[in-house]
Amino acid sequence: MRFIRTLFLGSFFMLFLYLCFAMNAAEYAFSEESSLRKSFPYQDGIVVYEKQFGNKNLVIWDTGSERYVKLVNQNLGILYRVQGVALIESKEVQKKIKTAWASHRADDDRYDTLLAVEIIDPNINKVIVTNEGYTKNLSTLEEVKEQSKVYVELDVINGYAAHYFQTSNTESMGFVFRGLNQLGEIVTVSW
Repeated sequence: MRFIRTLFLGSFFMLFLYLCFAMNAAEYAFSEESSLRKSFPYQDGIVVYEKQFGNKNLVIWDTGSERYVKLVNQNLGILYRVQGVALIESKEVQKKIKTAWASHRADDDRYDTLLAVEIIDPNINKVIVTNEGYTKNLSTLEEVKEQSKVYVELDVINGYAAHYFQTSNTESMGFVFRGLNQLGEIVTVSW
């Protein structure tokens, strides 16, 4: 009887070690914070913005020198895994906003798409994100809305904004970010 109990406990312990190894290899964690640390850029940081989308949480992670947008998925109610990461960086000459976007395949014809902005110019309080491409010279928001398949309005909170949605392959590219002031005027354009 003692031998069977020892064998059972030993088997249970080995199974537990195997599951911990498999979870670590698959980048799963028991807490959202741990999953954020175990994903790129593999640095400590703090959450400066977050927004819930069902069982997914969109987080802006500040490492002190850089900010990243991360999509955290919660599985089975207890496991967390980062499914997408993008560096928020300045891509415009005026340096009024920093932007990030990324699309990751969700299933056969849909993509998980992340959008994020960090506001440098305090006059910007809203950001419009579209996908008409940056080669078109559009001057009004009405023209932009007509030419785009995607039109997302982001309200800035404490200098940040982010959004998650699913797109098709043809919609998940060519994003343009327009920073607006309180009067609704376009202050800057970035892609």
